[in-house]
Formats: sequence, structure tokens, C-alpha cells
Amino acid sequence: MIEYSPKRFTDVRRQDLAIKLNDERRGIRSRVRRFGAPIILATSIAGFVGDFSYSDLSAQTKSEAESTLLEPDNPKLQRMYENLFRADANNNYERVGKIIDRIDAFQIESAAEHGLTLHDPEPYQERIDQASEVSEITAVIDEYTKKFGMSFEIPERWDARDLLVEFNPVDQGTVDLPAYKFGARYFMGVLSRLPEEVVRLSGFKKIQLVRDMDLTLMQSDSNKAGAANIYNNVMYLDFDGFNSYSLGVYTRHELSHGIDATICGDSGHLRDSEYESLNPEGFSYGVPREDLLTVVSTEYAGKNSREDKAELMGDMLAGLNDYETFSPVLRAKYSLLLARLEANIPGISDYLRSIGLSNSMEIAEISS
Repeated sequence: MIEYSPKRFTDVRRQDLAIKLNDERRGIRSRVRRFGAPIILATSIAGFVGDFSYSDLSAQTKSEAESTLLEPDNPKLQRMYENLFRADANNNYERVGKIIDRIDAFQIESAAEHGLTLHDPEPYQERIDQASEVSEITAVIDEYTKKFGMSFEIPERWDARDLLVEFNPVDQGTVDLPAYKFGARYFMGVLSRLPEEVVRLSGFKKIQLVRDMDLTLMQSDSNKAGAANIYNNVMYLDFDGFNSYSLGVYTRHELSHGIDATICGDSGHLRDSEYESLNPEGFSYGVPREDLLTVVSTEYAGKNSREDKAELMGDMLAGLNDYETFSPVLRAKYSLLLARLEANIPGISDYLRSIGLSNSMEIAEISS
């Protein structure tokens, strides 16, 4: 169990930034993560699979997306992060807090410059600190997520409307209140760095916090940290992972499934011929190969094209990196996904680039 700290400059926020930076420094090629499952049609109706090609995207649009990836990093933000982690390594928490405030202000300003909207979570996080019951915390999260067009709840029971995702409800009488506060603050921090326009593009209308997800009907492994049901527009998050430092990664991953389905269509996202054509000749998802991480970003992404896209897009939503060192296949996939996002949310590619960091940053290591 992670200890919740109520101090102003919380360990949650600093550790979230630490994970973000460390992930980007390592590069997405080296990451192997276990994510929530995609939603696919049950076996009995598996024949309803469309073939998607986003023909509206011109070659020029894709080329512009790739050039965005190769632009220089933002030196101002780069310096702020370097100073942040030096201060953190030196346990200078007062300076850490001031730099975090500058980073938040920078991201809000950059989003506005590109016609996008970020929502400040701090007033809601302060109310979380003051809450004395699980229902109060849930209500505050729900109020904040409504800014993104979604409700948030801990359902009392599973019902047929959940269709492909079976789960056990959370016994709210056994919830560790400090741990739930920790997760609530962290989750709102994750959403606060995602433009409202991006979250709304996912099409999700509800987030449910549950336990013991059974994804058998989705032909996927169970006990995942999250799942995306594009057919009832619900994102499911595992309660036991809600105070995990990987929550931001899970959330962006599941949102990416929704965005993919919105752009490609409910059936088209299952078979995306344009995207799959970027794989090398002879490549098949689910088949081990020595050069797998030159074709997909993680081992989990090698499962199928849906997970391949969600892994890449989830990383993209945390900010674009200098991926010119990546394989031609990964660069082509990344550029296509970025072009699709830009076609639906003008300004998003420049914004994501503005908050991206260089993988080559040389800064003090994070103190444990």
C-alpha cells in the first residue's frame, strides 16, 4: 500500500513526473507493460469486422505529421524538467513545488495557444483532502470528470449493460480512505494534463472503478488494470490499481482505444488496413520474432493492431519525443496516428510537441 501524503507538494505529483521523464528517457522501445484489454466482438459475432482506411489523409498531411516529430525540443520546458529533477534529487521540495507550478502554467499556456483546453484540478484535489467518506471522494472525482464529458462512479453491482466486461463491485466499507484519496488526486492530475478535446474524442461517457475484471467474452486475459468498452462507451479501471504510479499510463492507453474507435469506426478499428500496411512484409501479430521492437513499441503491442495503436498513442498523449532514432516502421506508424489526431483536433500535434522532452536528457537520477 502506498502511503498518502497530504503535504502541498505531494509525492504523487513528483513521482508522476519522474515516471514520465524516465519513460521518455528510456524510449518506448524498451518498455514492456501490462495494459488493459481492448474490446472486441464476442466469438458469436466475430464476423462483423470492417476494413478501415483513412483515405481523407493526404500524403502531405502525413508528411507534415512526421516533420512535427523531428522538430527541436522545447528548450524552456527542457530546462524546467532538468531543474525539477535536480531539485528533487536534492530533496529541495520548496523548489520542486515552484517548478511544478511553472510547468503546469506552461502547459496551460501552450494548450491555449493551440486552441485546446486544460482543466485545473487543484480546487478539487483540496476538497479530496477534506473528504471524510468514500462517497464524498467519488462525488468530487465525478464533478471533475464531467468537465471532460464523463461521469465517474463505483458501481454497486454488475448488470447486463456492461455486456463484455464482467467484474466484482468494490465493497466501499472496506476501502482504505487515505489510499483512495491518493488515487483520486493522482487520477485528476493525469486528466489535468490531457486536453479536454482529446478526452472527448474518445467517446467515453463513463468511468467505472471496479475489481476483478473478467474479460473472457472479449477473448482477452482477465485481471487487467483497465478495459475500454467502445460499445457502451465505458472505461473500466481496476480499483486495486487506482493508487498505482502506472495509473496515468493505463488511463492514456484506454483513452487511446476509444479515440481509435471514434476515428476508425466501431468495426473499422478492428481491422485497420492502412495502419497494418506499415508493418514489414511477413509480419504477423502474435508471432514472436527477434526484431519485434523495431515493428511495435512494446511486447504487448505485438498482440494485435489495436494494442499496437493504443500503446503508441498512449505514449503520444504524454508528449511527443525525438523519435528520429526509432525504426522507420515505428516512425511511420507514429506519424499516421498523429496525422489522424490532427485531422480531428487541429493544433494537437504542435501542442504535444511543445510538452515533449528529449530522450537524451542528462539529469540527476531520481532519488528513491
